Amino acid sequence: MIPAHAIERVKRAVDFPALVASYTPLRKSGAQWLVLCPFHRDRRPSCRIYSDHYHCFTCNAHGSPLSWVVRLEALSFPAAIKYLAERVGVSLEETRPPTRLQLAYAREEAAICEWWWKCWRERLIAQANNEPDWDFAETIGRLTGITLGPTERFTVFRALVTATERRQYKDWRQSEDLWLTTWLLYHDLKLIRGGA
Repeated sequence: MIPAHAIERVKRAVDFPALVASYTPLRKSGAQWLVLCPFHRDRRPSCRIYSDHYHCFTCNAHGSPLSWVVRLEALSFPAAIKYLAERVGVSLEETRPPTRLQLAYAREEAAICEWWWKCWRERLIAQANNEPDWDFAETIGRLTGITLGPTERFTVFRALVTATERRQYKDWRQSEDLWLTTWLLYHDLKLIRGGA
C-alpha cells in the first residue's frame, strides 16, 4: 500500500500541462491550456487543462492528473501512482513517514531553535536599533547565500546554536519540567487534602 503522504508528494511534483503535452498537443488559452479531449471524438479543443485538474466542456470529463493517467493508460490507482512517481522522479521508498524517534528529535531541535531565538532576540533587536540599516535576513543572506523563508530561518538558527547553548537549553528544560512536576504534585496533594 502506498502511504497518503507519498501520493501527495507525487501529486505536487506533477507538471500537469507537461504531462498532457506528452499525450496530445496543447494550445495556450489565457491562464489555461486547451486540448482535443481524448475521452470523446473532438474536432475542436474543448478540454481545458489547469495546473491541477482538467475539464472537458463537451463530455464533462473532469479529474486530476492521476485520473487522467488512470483513464488514458488503463491503469489501477496504485499503478498510476507508481507510473507518475517514476515519470517525475519521486522515489516511493524514500517517502516513508518519519519514525517516532525522528519526530521527537525534530521537535527537540525546533524547541532549541525557539529557545535560542528568545535568548538572542533582544540582542539582535538592539543591534538593529543601533544600526538603522541593519537587516538580519539580509546579513545572513550575504554571509551564507540563503534567502530566509520560514524553513531557512530554522536551518540558520539551528546552525547558530552552539554546544554550550544546547546544554543551557537542556538545563533550562529540566528545571522547567521539575518545576511543573512539583507544582502538579503540590496541587494534587492540596486537592486530596480537601483544600482548594
